[in-house]
Amino acid sequence: MQGKGHRTGLHQCNSCRLNFTVTVGTVMESSHIKLAKWVLGFHLMAASKKGMTSAQLSRMLGVTYKTAWFMSHRIREAMTDPNPAPIGGEGKVVEADEAYLGKVETPVPSAARRGRPYLKRDLSKQKRPIVALVERGGEVRVMHMPLVTGNNIREALIRNADRVSRPHTDESNLSPSVGTEFATHETVHHS
Repeated sequence: MQGKGHRTGLHQCNSCRLNFTVTVGTVMESSHIKLAKWVLGFHLMAASKKGMTSAQLSRMLGVTYKTAWFMSHRIREAMTDPNPAPIGGEGKVVEADEAYLGKVETPVPSAARRGRPYLKRDLSKQKRPIVALVERGGEVRVMHMPLVTGNNIREALIRNADRVSRPHTDESNLSPSVGTEFATHETVHHS
């Protein structure tokens, strides 16, 4: 579309008569950042060996930190694989373990907070639970869980690991039934 009332790069659909730009349906939609900055941002994020921080992207593109933060999140979202292939395979080992990181938005009250400070607090209830699956010499998948249970770990393994893989877990009570659905199941004893 041309004229003073229209911005550069605006087109009109012949069937519905609505205005659109080439960024509609992409991660660049609804942003006022120039297309050249987006393309350069994609290139810098994809070509950097060790990743790119938003501050570094801000310096290199000549935009504010807030804009670079917005762009880096959108670019990372565009880089994710919507349907990843299962990790592992014939004779490959997939290690599964749970961890607790950060802080929960609403902490769970523990015995120490109810006037019994001599009891140890269960710090796992004050942190965010995650489950990590690592293929030896291969890919890594990490997912947030609202609550780590044996069923949640089983579901994560079934969704993300090939059934002919060999899962390795620790001696936790959370994953004893996993071995029946895979080729073999081995546990590592940390003690």
